[in-house]
Amino acid sequence: MDTTWSTRLELAARDGRIPPGNGPLYTRRVLPAVTPATRTSLLACGATRTMLDRHFITLTRGVLMLRPGLTPADLAADTRPVPGASALRQVLPHGRGDDPAAFRFDGVSRARGHSLIHPGAVVSHWQALGLHGVPHWSDSAPVVLLSSASKVRNRAQSVAAGRNPTRPVFRVLPEDLDPVFPDPLFPSLPVVPGPTAAAQCLATLVKRTHGWWTPHIPGFRPEEVRAVQLLDSLWQATVLTGPEVVDACRGTVDRRLVERLVAVSDQGAQSPAETALRLVVAPLLPAGLTWTSQVRVCLGDRSTVLDLACEELRVGLYYDGAHHTADGQRLTDIEQYQDLRDDGWEVLRVDAGLLHRRRAKLLRQLGRALERAQGRR
Repeated sequence: MDTTWSTRLELAARDGRIPPGNGPLYTRRVLPAVTPATRTSLLACGATRTMLDRHFITLTRGVLMLRPGLTPADLAADTRPVPGASALRQVLPHGRGDDPAAFRFDGVSRARGHSLIHPGAVVSHWQALGLHGVPHWSDSAPVVLLSSASKVRNRAQSVAAGRNPTRPVFRVLPEDLDPVFPDPLFPSLPVVPGPTAAAQCLATLVKRTHGWWTPHIPGFRPEEVRAVQLLDSLWQATVLTGPEVVDACRGTVDRRLVERLVAVSDQGAQSPAETALRLVVAPLLPAGLTWTSQVRVCLGDRSTVLDLACEELRVGLYYDGAHHTADGQRLTDIEQYQDLRDDGWEVLRVDAGLLHRRRAKLLRQLGRALERAQGRR
């Protein structure tokens, strides 16, 4: 990983903005340092209406956020301090997540903002999972609040809710729910526990009320692929376990389905693309052999980590994201490939094009690599 990026993540973790998890920091969400505030509180802190119009944007009724992309330099001309602007000087001030699409703001910021005008309502579903550390998929989902008050039950289907991006979805607050408080910047914000949020989100995938693009994978329905991607992310971004998730799904998602999905999930997959790659290549291995995620291989005085490997056959795969197109990274990748070949490994580098658009070529090349490896046993 790029050392500059790694340092930024370490600084965010030091600030308490990366929730605890089993995986490395880059597999977890960075919570935003920039926070929403009510218009009334901003005016009380000395902001002028001109300042609000220039530097803030509406998140929901009566709640504002600093405009995305704003920097400290943009505020230099103001004669008085802009409330909340000091957060812009922190590392990754807007956090780290996915594109919020029609919702305009990341899911954590929306959950925080809605809590300001609905105090006591409990954050649930995808935004709860985001607050527990999962970096993907919540930013394109509506905020769902559990409340004992009588509220409008606007639709929770993500696309439909996106047509009203400033409004949350309300559901009834169960009497026996004990919320947790995982947000260090909003310490009084109640959130459903991690296992409950995981079960709620799995239910939305099974019911197809939330989703994202996934490649076709034989033997799996699209919602099952998404569910495995979610489970893989849970094992990295949080400290949840399989039994906890299975138990939490009781009465929400069919137990046999959940157990099957947990069984094909992987504790080591560090991105949704790696999950898809593993599911695609799984059938190619001979019986009795398995793929393992994140396998470290020592190469003299250096080492490299294969995203997926069959250690018995010494066959490994890398999944190359966008940063692998940089010249410096490409040279490193070539050197690693040659070192692994010299050490007796069969290695394939896979990118999105090979996995999705040229899959037949991927399967053919991997099949031949496995044949060569078996021939050397």
